[in-house]
Amino acid sequence: GMQKDYDISTSSQRNNENLKNNASRASYETTKQVQTTYMTPITKNDANNVSKYNTDVDLMQMNEPSNHQPPMTCKGPRLYPPIKYYGLSTPLSQKPDFLTGDTLYIRGKNPFVLQPDLRKKMCIDTSSWENLSDDNDEYPFSDGQNPSVVSFSSTSYDLEDRVSAESIRPIEDYLESPGLHEIYGSVVYVGGAQCSFDMSDDQRKRYRFSSIPFGNPPTTRSLFLLLNKDFDTIFQGTIELLNDLPKWGKIKLQEGAKTIPKLDDPRLFFFRGELWVLYRNGEGFGFESQLHNKIHFDMVEDTTATTNKRKLNVYIKASETVTSCCGRNMSMLTHGSYNSNHQQDEHFLKTVTWVDPLSVQTVLDSSYVSNSSPGKLSQYIQIQKQENKKLRGKRKSDIHGTNGYMVPFGNDEYLGIAHFHRPEHRKKSPYALHGHHYTHAFYTISQNEPHVLKRISNEFIFQALHSWVSDDTKDDKGGDGEVIQFASGLDIVQRSVPDELGNLVTRNFVMISYGVNDCESVVALFSEETVKYLLLDIESGQQVVDLMMTAQSQIY
Repeated sequence: GMQKDYDISTSSQRNNENLKNNASRASYETTKQVQTTYMTPITKNDANNVSKYNTDVDLMQMNEPSNHQPPMTCKGPRLYPPIKYYGLSTPLSQKPDFLTGDTLYIRGKNPFVLQPDLRKKMCIDTSSWENLSDDNDEYPFSDGQNPSVVSFSSTSYDLEDRVSAESIRPIEDYLESPGLHEIYGSVVYVGGAQCSFDMSDDQRKRYRFSSIPFGNPPTTRSLFLLLNKDFDTIFQGTIELLNDLPKWGKIKLQEGAKTIPKLDDPRLFFFRGELWVLYRNGEGFGFESQLHNKIHFDMVEDTTATTNKRKLNVYIKASETVTSCCGRNMSMLTHGSYNSNHQQDEHFLKTVTWVDPLSVQTVLDSSYVSNSSPGKLSQYIQIQKQENKKLRGKRKSDIHGTNGYMVPFGNDEYLGIAHFHRPEHRKKSPYALHGHHYTHAFYTISQNEPHVLKRISNEFIFQALHSWVSDDTKDDKGGDGEVIQFASGLDIVQRSVPDELGNLVTRNFVMISYGVNDCESVVALFSEETVKYLLLDIESGQQVVDLMMTAQSQIY
């Protein structure tokens, strides 16, 4: 249905009451469903007539635009065939073997559904690479995959301003707004989406998915978005590569020109007052290297435009590409890191290369300047390779890092989010082309060196964008999630919400941006109190592998 604003305070109170009513956080499982206003219950029979629920009603008509920028509109959340859902409440006898039996979970607890206090599907404009006429009822080939959303506003936990005035001035000029207090930046990948993976022609038509064949994306690019306080998209631009070198990795460049690079799994983070993006580019640098670049913005006058003549260019420079080793899904630490002498390493960029066993390594130090020769970074790459070789032989679980930015959390911790996918292999299956049946867990590490694992939650899935209602029992089936959920963005944001007496108070929320079925992008808020409640202490010296057990109860 229509996506509207949502009462954060009421939802937070409900969520916290549900949490507190449990005898133990360790046994926290699915609680009362929080019905967001755009989640329309669908019956099984209605799956044969999906279009009746997805006409003009599901166009996400945005609220009053911020800073005079017209917000984008797009179709609402998609409905998928049943196999594209996790099946959390499916009877044990019908669950796949890789979720039952000897399968290990954190503390031996089955996953639960984590409910948002506010959630919104993110909108992108696909018209420049895909022809969808007004009378075309199909969804685009992709609504964007695995978003990473960050706030430009510093929180009470940040030790310094996230962004310098100089680095964001072009954005301010474009929006005609001093300061970006209620503006969010996001990067979204558009390419080899799995929206219609393994769908028959009948299913594709029934669910109104694109007629473009799976595996033939109409474009491959990374978009930079600006979102207003309601998470409406008010700007979209393609991230370009400024070819200021003859080669970018193994890729030959036409010097002086700009091209559209492939930034796979892009994620945002802040470093030394500027916004950076981390990503992979297999063709140029191999799939075991993670790359980082500072993002540049230029606001120019577009003489060809008939209405808005302001144009915001977004690009990275080939000469500023930083390479780190080894693998992917590594989170960056850029604030509040202290060395053994209790001195702040404010010019050090570090990365969580492994969650289990925890390993934090340096990527850049204070000697780094733009246009550094790759040789200056080789000392850290060699150390990373040596450490990676040691860790591969250690006992560990199948947990993987997820978010690109470890955020300060309280006075002495960083907050991150990690994931599992089951089975661990990424082979093609009826569920997905690669990994599926994802679960996530919050975790924290110490800000001070040596960095150690402090707390970790049990595993959860995000509540599905659509809820199902059984024809027979009318039981609410909203306690489920999609088979692919990937939380690529994490941040702490402050929002003004009414308290019990109706007075506005400022509260912290954990903002998670995640992808759904490699097809859609979502941004969601969860109260900080909920996240703190879910985080459980671990014993000194313990790693995640020490917490992995078979499920204590196979009743979901």
